[in-house]
Amino acid sequence: MNLTPKQTNAIHDRESYRTPPHVMRYVCERWEPPELDVAAASGNKQAARYFTAADDALTCSWESRGLVWCNPPYTRPGPWVDKAVEERTRARLIVMLLPAAVDTKWWRVLHRRASEVIHIWPRVCFLDPDTLKPYGRPPGGVALVVFDRHSLAMSCRYSHVELRA
Repeated sequence: MNLTPKQTNAIHDRESYRTPPHVMRYVCERWEPPELDVAAASGNKQAARYFTAADDALTCSWESRGLVWCNPPYTRPGPWVDKAVEERTRARLIVMLLPAAVDTKWWRVLHRRASEVIHIWPRVCFLDPDTLKPYGRPPGGVALVVFDRHSLAMSCRYSHVELRA
C-alpha cells in the first residue's frame, strides 16, 4: 500500500501521541511508577530510564526489577507483544497500553501469555505531543495488558476499569 505524504505524516503524528496523565496515574497507583519506558521519545518518556526509536527497544533487553511501561506504536503492535512475551521472565512486571484489537493474531498471543487484561472505559483520548491537548476522537478502545513474572502459570484475568480525565 502506497501512502501519500499527508497520510504518512498523519500516521507519524498518531505514533507520537502522549499517554494521558489519568492513565499513568492509574498505573502508578495500581502498581508503581515505571522504572523503564521501552517505547518513548525524549519529550514523552514515562520513566527516568527509557528507549527511543533510535535505541530500537525490540532488540534491547527489558530486564528490570521494577515496572516496564510500553505504549507502542499502534500501527504495528504485534512485534511489541512478541517482545513482551520474550521479556516477561526478565522483567518483574510489564504493563502495555494497547488497542483492544481482539480479532488480531497478536491479541491471541497475549490472551495465552498475559497475566491480566484490563479494558479501559471510556475510550482514551491521547494527547497531541505539541499542545498536550486531547487529540480528536479515539478510533477504538484500549486495554492495559500485564505480564507479571510471578503469575506466569496462571490463566489470563480479564477486567475493566473506568478512567476519566
